[in-house]
Amino acid sequence: MLPSRQRFAAFLPLLGLVAFGACHPAGDPDGEVRGQTAAIIGGTADTTDTWVVGIDIGGGGVCSGALIAPNLVLTARHCVSKTPSKLDCNPDGGLATNKVLSNYPPSSFQVSTAQYYKNAPRWSVAAVRYINDAVCTGGSTDPACRLCGYDLALLQLNKGAGFPTVFKAPSNVPPKKHAYTAMGYGCQKAEKLGCTPLGYRMLLDPATVVQVTEQDFIVSGRVCGGDSGGPVWDNPRAVVLGALSRGDGDTPTEEGCNFGIYTRTDAHWAWLQKYGAKAAADGGYATPPWVSLSLPPPDAGPPPPPPKKPLGETCTGPADCESDLCISYEGKQVCSKTCKVKGDCLPGVSCIGGYCVPVPEVPIEDTGAPIEDTGAAEDTGEAAVPETTVKSGCAMEPAPGPKPQPWIVGVAVGLALALTRRRR
Repeated sequence: MLPSRQRFAAFLPLLGLVAFGACHPAGDPDGEVRGQTAAIIGGTADTTDTWVVGIDIGGGGVCSGALIAPNLVLTARHCVSKTPSKLDCNPDGGLATNKVLSNYPPSSFQVSTAQYYKNAPRWSVAAVRYINDAVCTGGSTDPACRLCGYDLALLQLNKGAGFPTVFKAPSNVPPKKHAYTAMGYGCQKAEKLGCTPLGYRMLLDPATVVQVTEQDFIVSGRVCGGDSGGPVWDNPRAVVLGALSRGDGDTPTEEGCNFGIYTRTDAHWAWLQKYGAKAAADGGYATPPWVSLSLPPPDAGPPPPPPKKPLGETCTGPADCESDLCISYEGKQVCSKTCKVKGDCLPGVSCIGGYCVPVPEVPIEDTGAPIEDTGAAEDTGEAAVPETTVKSGCAMEPAPGPKPQPWIVGVAVGLALALTRRRR
């Protein structure tokens, strides 16, 4: 016997999954109606959640459902149609054991909000809604004829003395791997052990989601015959996440009813909104708020990793580098690669010790010595222009020439007189 975690991991590829059969099959006028139902084992009695309903199928079979509007019950497709008792959900298996054979008339069903599914208050059914409204018979290949991933139906109630007053919205987002609450009217013992009692509303908390696929999710919890169509309930968000479709059946060594697969409500959101709006119009009540909710944008996933760095850039590990090599050099981590000569590296990166490493530029040292001008000024024969002194960005007047000194003038005059006398 596989440990529970291994059973869940191995579940999806398995063949022969069971759309749980009712422990007490009902008979319609043609002797054809069978509640292809899926029961909470080890749960507790639920007398207060009247939005979780029991569905009486032809007077004997039982399924479960959830009121998602005053006159609209969400349940499983195989509860309202004739289908194979065992399903092959392998995409390569075709429709041989994964299809709807025929549909039961609305008059086959009675819906009860009581804790026991045959007690009042009860409502009759005006219409049954299917995904794409396809009438699937024989060898139809219409995708809506497949049960796996499409195992949902809606029962629209006749008004009678009024509609139920408590209902819950379906979820427009998928469940997470988290603990929720499962509810249903099914078996409280494994079918192999006799299945009874049956038809009482029970809840199982926690019912833990262990895997989410494109249209379904898997719950680790003992749901069994009669719980089909029943909800998994996200209490903090007050939404129904899906309806029970199928699970593991009895084997010679196991009791079965160890886990269940639920069809996601968000995977068929447009279909739910279409008939949510129609039920409101037909029943004469305000359209429930969830009918106008849009699906959230798809999860973009984690952000892309930062671009990898070229040779010589700093790094924290090999994953940072284009070369997938990060080495320690000169006290820091840098992207590198092995090399033999400098040409193996990028410009500005040298090959040292067999690795490409960045070589810093050597600055020119300033010694403070004046720079000698060895070039001679060209003599153009023109008078030199006086140098202009610049201060605070303004040009000053040219510097004046030297003034003649009086003693120099006296000496010159004396020499001139002496020379004149000698000549005379």
